[in-house]
Order: sequence, then structure tokens, then C-alpha cells
Amino acid sequence: MHRTIQIGVLLTTLISAHSLAQPMAERLDMRARGTVEARTFSLAGPAVRWYRIDGTPFLASYENFLDIGVEGGDIAIGVYNNQGELIASDHGEGVAEHAALSFGVPLPSRPSSGPIPFDGRDGERCCGIAYLAIALEPATFGPSGFAASSTATENSTSSLRIEHGRMRWESEYWYFDREEHDATANNLPADADWPGGDPDYPLPIMGRLRAGTDVDIYAVRISNPAAFAASVTCAYRDIALYLLDHDGRGLALAANVQNDPAGVSARLTNSAVGGASTYLLAVTTHPRVPLGCEGAALWQTGISGIERGPDGPGSACIVTGWTGDAALEATYTLEIEGCVYWPCNKPCPGDFDGSGGVDGDDIFAFFEDWQRGSPCADIDQSGGVDGYDINRFFYLWEGSC
Repeated sequence: MHRTIQIGVLLTTLISAHSLAQPMAERLDMRARGTVEARTFSLAGPAVRWYRIDGTPFLASYENFLDIGVEGGDIAIGVYNNQGELIASDHGEGVAEHAALSFGVPLPSRPSSGPIPFDGRDGERCCGIAYLAIALEPATFGPSGFAASSTATENSTSSLRIEHGRMRWESEYWYFDREEHDATANNLPADADWPGGDPDYPLPIMGRLRAGTDVDIYAVRISNPAAFAASVTCAYRDIALYLLDHDGRGLALAANVQNDPAGVSARLTNSAVGGASTYLLAVTTHPRVPLGCEGAALWQTGISGIERGPDGPGSACIVTGWTGDAALEATYTLEIEGCVYWPCNKPCPGDFDGSGGVDGDDIFAFFEDWQRGSPCADIDQSGGVDGYDINRFFYLWEGSC
């Protein structure tokens, strides 16, 4: 179908943008993993030194990190996003002549010249375009408008080191802990997370279940049903792995594998998989059970060690909630075969251009991909690029992040 979009006219109608003057800053290109930038500079009294960090947006789930360390003088630092909103600041970690910020994956931690290792403590999201402000104490970092200031009277020579890297475990993982900030972040099918990365080389997923009512739901496309298999390895044995269709109807449950030589806690085969399509995998602690149809359980409780289809009173229902609580926290590894991941996973779906904020530029970027028929414009994951993707994109864009 021929499609012609007058993007400029459309955007003029949709966007009324305002501009915010960004500070004069030295640009640091941190987009490539493995990039290290080091600078030595002078600070004079109340002057604030600015660096613009051009980075690639990421979540801790991707194993990326951005670590910032500054030494020399009674120093303080703050990072602002492209809209002038404060992301994080540090006033020396209680130690003179040292300030540090750390974004991204928390484990394994990275060594720091200060008293606290780099461990992603300042947030899992970073960075798109960000602005780093460095000032001598007493310094203040306001919440908006790039409002960094100092009333210092001394001068100092300081050094800066920034590293954008990716942690490598014994093997590679897609690290996921979205509940660190929201304990119910993806407990329902509509909130399923699409693991990102190379679609032809899906990494094992390392996740963490919090004590209580936590569930992790992942959307994957089973491209080879005959080769599909999924397994969860966890030191905490009471783990349940559910397979749902793309709407959230139950297909199979595996839980509490006993005495497995590889330490597998739950394993699913392809017995319940139909054709190639999008499916959902839910990991939680046994005996948490999905509910649907006015609270009816999709599975009976108390049966473990075998793979089985829905056998509860709500067996034909779509998942609308969960019942049961877990007493312990559990870290797990989920390995999947016969699947591909979506190559366009974004930490903030409305931030289509990855700038670190949701604005009119995201609409330009989306329609450019949509006109080309790019897979990244297939927002609803239907397998094709069409008008439904426009509706879904604006739903995400208006929802911000």
C-alpha cells in the first residue's frame, strides 16, 4: 500500500514546542560501549564547568553502565537531562576531593577511587543526551532549568573520568530488575517486557523476584516452535514458569523440578506451543497462580514437578491478576530456545529517538521509520507496519515515561 505522510504538516499540528537554552558545554561522545573519556581542568571560584554527554539510552537490563568520577578540590557534580531536569547529584560521598555518579547495571560492581564502588546506585536509566555540571562546594543543583550554581571562593585543579561499558558475566545475560522501582511493574500481560538485544542471539535473562507478590512477564517471538524450550535456574527451588499466549491465556506451567543435575527449577517444552507467534513467559515463586474470570484460578495449586496445561476453574481465561505471596526473594536465570527478541526494545517506548526525553523529535523519528517499513515501527508487534502502529505509538508517546 502506498503511503504518503506530510510529516512536517502533521507535526506542526501536533506539537507546540518550547526551547530551553542549554549550557555551553564540551561535548563527550560516549555512545560506543568501551568508551573512556578523561579530562583535567581548572575551576575558579563559583564557576560551573559543563560537559555534554552524548550517550546511548539503556537500562540496567542491558548490562550497560555509565560511571562518572571527579577528583580534586572540594567537589560536587550533577547530571541533567536534555530538558534541564536533574537526574542525580553527588556532594562527595562524605569524602573530600571526590564525587561520583553511577548509572546502569548494579552487579558486578566496578572499582572506584572513592570509598564506594560503582554499582548503578544513581539509576538504571541513562543517558541519551545529558549535561554534567561540576562545581566547587558549596554547590547547589536545582531540580530544573540546568540550575547548577556555586558560591565557592577557592580555585582548584580537578580531573574527570567517565566510562561507558558493559559488564560481562561468566556468560552473558540480559539483566532485568524493573521492580527495583515499581514492585508491580510488569505483573500483567499488557505490561510484559520485551527483552532487547541481537534478535538472532537472544541472551539468557537474569532477573530478580522480590518477596511478596512479584511476577516477571517477558514477551518473546517463538520463531521455531519445534525447537522451543525454556528453563529457569534458581537456588530457591519454589519457582514457577508459565507459558501464555499473546493475549495472556494460559498454555502451560512448569514448577519445582526436583533433583535436576543442572540445578533447573522449572522447565517448559514445546508441547503447548502452536505456530510461530508472540508468546508470554511469566516467572514467579510457586505457588503463586494467575487469576482471571472474576478471580478464578487458571491452575490448581499443590501439583509440581511436571509440565501441565491450565486445570483450574478459570482455565480458559485471560490473566488479570495473581494470588499467593512469596516469603523469600529469588534471583533466577531464564534460558530460552527457538525464540527471537525484538531488536528495538527501548527503556522508554515514547522516547523513540532515544534522546532521554519524550518530545516532538520522537514523532519525526517514528514516522521516518514507519514510512520505510522499519521493524522498529512495528510498535504493536503484529509482524507488519500499518496504521495500528501509529495509534499504539501515540498512546505510548502521550503516556510519557
